Amino acid sequence: MIDLHTHSTASDGSLTPAELLDRAAALGVTGLALTDHDTMAGLEEARARAQTHGIRFLAGIELSTGWRGLHDIHLLGYGVDGARGGGLRAACTGLRAARERRAASMVEQLQAAGTRLRLEAVLAEAAGGAVGRPHVARALVAGGWASDMAEAFRRWLVPGTPGYVPQERLETPAAARLIREAGGVAVLAHPGTLPLTIPELEAAVAELCGHGLAGIEAYWAKHTPKLVGACEAIAARHQLLATGGSDFHGAHKPEIELGMAAGEGPLSSELLDALEARIAPGR
Repeated sequence: MIDLHTHSTASDGSLTPAELLDRAAALGVTGLALTDHDTMAGLEEARARAQTHGIRFLAGIELSTGWRGLHDIHLLGYGVDGARGGGLRAACTGLRAARERRAASMVEQLQAAGTRLRLEAVLAEAAGGAVGRPHVARALVAGGWASDMAEAFRRWLVPGTPGYVPQERLETPAAARLIREAGGVAVLAHPGTLPLTIPELEAAVAELCGHGLAGIEAYWAKHTPKLVGACEAIAARHQLLATGGSDFHGAHKPEIELGMAAGEGPLSSELLDALEARIAPGR
């Protein structure tokens, strides 16, 4: 069993990179990619712990991008090499600063809406990781302005609510280029979250292939069987990899466990073999 989409405390997961690998080992995961949001900060810690457990480890990242009016396109970058990825590192630094500016703006708006939330409380929730809406949500719950994470998002943090601030994002083609320059391959993450019909999704994928897209995440924990089949067909028609993973965040998304993915059973190591084969020629 493998899992190619996971998060740690380096972004918005609840487990440190080492704890993530400990849990993976306990659950029988044999191959894992760490794909934190807009950061590579946890990769070396995760790689070292993976070696102690004999788990095949793949360095990854999940970049927040936007393109053609779509403001929430996520690209997974697999096989990224921090030593080669100067442009990617610089972009991550910029995105981290943008996340901090966004958090400050969200707090200001939430204060104007009647809460007494403080930025220090949000940053404490992030604990040095890349700050995002989940950290604001947890601070709202801790302060008593929401009963749980779901209410915090629904009442305060989605478009049309007092605390929502759009995220600054890379252009999707530029993000794909940065991943390639860092020695990795770019994969479209959880396409089921995009507000697109299947034909619209395929048209977008076809155009992104011209910018170096190498795969589409068909097997994601919340994809329906119909969407899995559609993604598999799109991947086959465009000679892309159909990848997958749980999108594990630990206690912050307790309904999702490591190794969970849509489709027929757990993902096998053959998918990791195919992905590494795509990465190898760029090394």
